[in-house]
Formats: sequence, C-alpha cells, structure tokens
Amino acid sequence: MKNLKLVVSSYAIYPDIKSSEGIVNKNWLTLLGRKTPTLFLSAKKSIAIGNKKDKSKSRVETNIFLNTLYFLSKTDNLPIKYCYKIINFLFFKAFNVSLQNYFWSKYQKYILFNFVRNNNCVVWVRILPLLSLRPVLDVYKKKEFPIILNINDPIEFETQQDNNSDHYFKESISSVQCWTFPSNALANRTIMRYKLDKERCFVLPHAMERQAILYDGIKNKNRKIKLIYTGTFYKSAFSENFRMALKKFCGTEASRSVEFVFILSQFDKQSIKWLKETITNLIIHNNLDRKEVLMHLSNSDCVLAVDSEGHKELLKGKVAEAVSFGLPILGITYQGSVMEKVLLEYCGYCSYQTDSENIFKALLLVCSNLRNKEWKQHFFIKRNLVMEKLSEEKIILYSNKIIEFAYNRFQMLDNRYVEDIEVPNIPQWP
Repeated sequence: MKNLKLVVSSYAIYPDIKSSEGIVNKNWLTLLGRKTPTLFLSAKKSIAIGNKKDKSKSRVETNIFLNTLYFLSKTDNLPIKYCYKIINFLFFKAFNVSLQNYFWSKYQKYILFNFVRNNNCVVWVRILPLLSLRPVLDVYKKKEFPIILNINDPIEFETQQDNNSDHYFKESISSVQCWTFPSNALANRTIMRYKLDKERCFVLPHAMERQAILYDGIKNKNRKIKLIYTGTFYKSAFSENFRMALKKFCGTEASRSVEFVFILSQFDKQSIKWLKETITNLIIHNNLDRKEVLMHLSNSDCVLAVDSEGHKELLKGKVAEAVSFGLPILGITYQGSVMEKVLLEYCGYCSYQTDSENIFKALLLVCSNLRNKEWKQHFFIKRNLVMEKLSEEKIILYSNKIIEFAYNRFQMLDNRYVEDIEVPNIPQWP
C-alpha cells in the first residue's frame, strides 16, 4: 500500500455543518489525519491534509462560488434571503436537487476525478446525507477505485430534499468494498434491508478526541450538581412521560441541589417553553461554539442523553462525547437500545421512556450517588472498560485495518492481487 492516500467524501463536517453528524465526522477526520494523508471534502470547501510530518503537502482549496451560495443560504438579510429561496425552489423543481447541493456535487466530482486518476487511493464516503455519495459514484463510472461507505443513521429517514429514496445507496452496493456503522444494531438492520455481505460490514464507533482532564468527582460540596444536556431538542424524545418525571423531580427536596444546563444547537420557541414550564433551576444556552460547549461539559457532573424511539439502534454522538470526558451519564432510552447496552457496561444510569416513575427514580438515584464516594470509586473502574473501547488508538487502528481490507479486496477483484484477503478482526461493538 505504498503511497496510498485516503479521500473522505462527507457533506457534513463541523464547523460548516453544525450538526451531530458534522461533529462526529470532524472528530474522526482529526484523529485519522494524524496518521493518514487525507483529502476530505466538506460542504463549504475542500481541504487536503498531508501527514503532520510533511506540512508542505497541506493545502486548502476554497471555491468562491460555493462559498457565496453557502452565505446566501444562511443570510439574515430578508430581501436576499427570499430571492435566494425563490431561485432555489425553482431550481429544485427543475433538477430535484437544491442549488447549493447541485454545484457542491459538481465541484466535488471535478476535484475527486483529478485526484483519483493521479493517486493511489481509497475513497471513504460518510453518509447521511446521501449527497456525499453522488459525486463518488459519478467519478467511479469513469475511473474505478476502492470505496468504503460509512452509515451513521438509518437511510430511510432521509428528508425529501436530501433524496427521500434510497436509490443512490442501492446503486452503490456493487461498487463498495465494505461498509461501516457506529453500532451493531444499525449494521444488522441495514444488512437485512439491503442484503449486504455481513462479512464486509464493520462496526466503527464514533470517534472522540482524548480529553486532557477527566471527570474525577471532586467538586465543591456546596455547589449544585450540574446535569447537562447538549445538542438538538428532539420533540419526539422529550416525551410526556419524561416531562412528568422532570416535573415530579423538581418538586422534591433533592432537586434543590441540582442545576439543569441545556446547551441547544437546534430548537424552537415551543422547545424553550417546554423546558421552562417543566424544569426549575434551569439554565439555557444557545449559539455556543464548540470550545464553549466542551468547557461546560468539563465542568458538569452528569450528562443527560435522551433517545427517541427512532434512535434505539444508534450510538449517539453525545454519549461517546460524554464517555471521552469520563462523565456519569443518565440515559432516557428504551429497553434493548444501543444506549442501554453502552451505559450498562459503563456504569451509567438507564431509565425508560415508557415509564415516568422509572425516570423519576433514576433522577433521585443520580443525585444520591454523585455525592457517594463508594459509588464514584466503582464508577471509575467500570468506565475505563468502555473508554478503552472508544479510545483514539482503537478507532485509528480499526479505521486503518478497514482501509487496508478495502484496498486489498479491490486489488484482488481487479486481478492485481492473487492471495486470499484476510477479513480484519474488529469487535462488533456496541
């Protein structure tokens, strides 16, 4: 695999796309970029990263037209905003794709084709959205190369604008060397739906950078317990049972020692109303940058992670992020979910969306145990087992094994490699 380069096609990369998907992709790219010469393609610009030891190979390519479209799609200037929306609507009606996505895909095809025809490379596509797959398949028709496809969410949950059908995924199956998923449950679901080769499907958990300072349980005893939630306010996850449990908890003596901190990235007026009418001792932040969010996490005592029913098969990025800090986690989830599996190993707390009383008792137990020295000592031992599974070293090791497998399998099918290909031994966890 001499001079092998990795190309990553991903529409969602933080900070261009400030979503959980964008953050997860950015974290993985950061880790992998330390060891592997990488070209990754984001929504707003294309960046080539060389190995850190060879800084001369690093360069940034920015497309002015794409940046302008991105600016117009986000502007607060009402006349410009409405003009753009009208043009975009007409373009979508004509081509079944948004203006920005059309030109993003066109630009990526141009860059990708010039790169793969001049380099020995593997292309790793990260979806959703499926838009990341479009330029790769178009270039593959002109010049074949090994493809890895990472799927973070169930494909059928795509929105209409992102291409509601799974046409592009089905089209890609014959061209892809292997697939990766953040959880075994999502892998099995996709394998069954699309009849994929199970031997070529690998579980690669979300990557999180190692934190310099881990939660140690040593806080000012007179300070309130900080229970923190970060990310999107999912209306389907903030259920009536959850609301009832929170209201009941906020009427207890124990709640006086707790401060709820909600750092919201996506929300509306109804979300804020829901929180204010449900929770006392509430602090709400929004529009914080990534560094500020991480600072709040490092100063918290327990992370609140909330599943909707559609999340049961997913490893939530916020859970992996909390694990990277070694923080206690209270999961509001469903029995048999991926979150439950991880938290039971991690010595976290699981309560279930179907049972309001169960959630209420979990909140009380968290308050009690976070002041309990013996519980914390037990937690520190248990958490290490999960932290090891999600460590930087493991994610980089497994990623490189998958890259090698995809490359060798492609060479074998292309009659350039005659030996049997060894399937990498990667744990199907979580």
